[in-house]
Amino acid sequence: MSAPSMYVLDRFMANQSLASGFGFDRKAIERAVKRSLDLDVVEIRPIRRGSDSLTLDIELSDGTEIIARIIGTLTSLSRIESEVATMQYICQRVPEIPAPVVLYQDNHMLLMEKMPGVLLHTIWNTLSRYDKRRIVERVAEWMVELFNHRFDEMGSLYWDGTLEFFVGPMVSDPFCGGARGPMELDRGPWSTATDYFFACAQRELDLSRSLDAGNASAQYHTILSHQREAVEQSMDLFVEIVTRCRCLDEDDPDLAPFAIDMENLGPRNLFVDPDEPSKIVGVIGWQGICVRPLWACAHLPNWIAPSLSSPSGHDHDEAEYLAGVFRRTAASLDPLFVQALDTDDIRTALEDVARMDAVQDAFLILPTLESLAATLPGEEDMDGLEALLDPHTLAGRAARINLVTKGRSAGTLALADNPSVDFRPAKARSLPNPFGRNMLGLCMDLG
Repeated sequence: MSAPSMYVLDRFMANQSLASGFGFDRKAIERAVKRSLDLDVVEIRPIRRGSDSLTLDIELSDGTEIIARIIGTLTSLSRIESEVATMQYICQRVPEIPAPVVLYQDNHMLLMEKMPGVLLHTIWNTLSRYDKRRIVERVAEWMVELFNHRFDEMGSLYWDGTLEFFVGPMVSDPFCGGARGPMELDRGPWSTATDYFFACAQRELDLSRSLDAGNASAQYHTILSHQREAVEQSMDLFVEIVTRCRCLDEDDPDLAPFAIDMENLGPRNLFVDPDEPSKIVGVIGWQGICVRPLWACAHLPNWIAPSLSSPSGHDHDEAEYLAGVFRRTAASLDPLFVQALDTDDIRTALEDVARMDAVQDAFLILPTLESLAATLPGEEDMDGLEALLDPHTLAGRAARINLVTKGRSAGTLALADNPSVDFRPAKARSLPNPFGRNMLGLCMDLG
């Protein structure tokens, strides 16, 4: 490595260490490369910094390049191990998806294959409609393929070192991100979605109870107390709704099994061949991938889902077109995937809530849950249903906008205890399902 490169790298790493709270040991990388590949390091170039990681391009003595990721201690070791296991699973069981080959892992250091090509987001706006269609078709094929890799439990993937994979504790952000990482939480695995939802509620309660105002002002103590009360109230209601919806699991056996949810498959995670841009040559971003119920695994990729940010014009038309391409491709491969894709009922609404921060978003979660409770079978609350669509409330405005921009032609507001009953309250029978996947996001956008 040249002297200028050494100087730039050392300065960069010093700044990163100060900013992120963890150090960088170049000698450790050199030893890892020698141990795993029996090659020497020629040059190390920084690529990007994450909130708790550094990504480096490593040039080797044989002229090839690999990627090193140095991950800080804020990220739990189980999250790293699950990321490695997921990439190993994809490489071995679904080789048509070009995931990086993991070359070495030691605690918080990863060495992996460098993906060829260019990131899709850097050229997306220059692509023809044909190229975009081919990319979306391939993404749909991969999502359907993983949809058909079934598991007995819900959580995240791990492996035991002998190429046997199993589902262990969930490593998604709501369970492992930020202050949640070091906490003793029920992270699964779970055999039912009901048990998962109960664990989500307890997670938020535990987090709110762990907050300590310390020597802060009396005003802050009061604010924190109100936040805790709001979390207690919203999670009590969340548990009540889950308890009353006994059909979350056993009454829908087709969609109750579990599969891998490729929720991060987007332009910033896909490498394409610059000479043939419709050809995907690499997929990264396997951190925090989870095994979820089938009804949660089948969804439009966020980057092709029509949204309020582009209500009309070219972007919206293109998103609608590509969403149609995705749907038709999936339907041709597995009708059950499309059935799950259309499952916009109380399960998806509860999952939206389960992924939120009950402390920060209590103002939104509680009215949303109250609206959900108003639609439960046997507890039809016409006033509650009217409040659900009340244009004077945040949740009501979001639900109305969701009806206009995303509404479904069919579906129920809630899952009935009796699966043969298509429960739709009288005032809602002529309306598409307001509990779409984007409802909570719409609420936040409006806020």
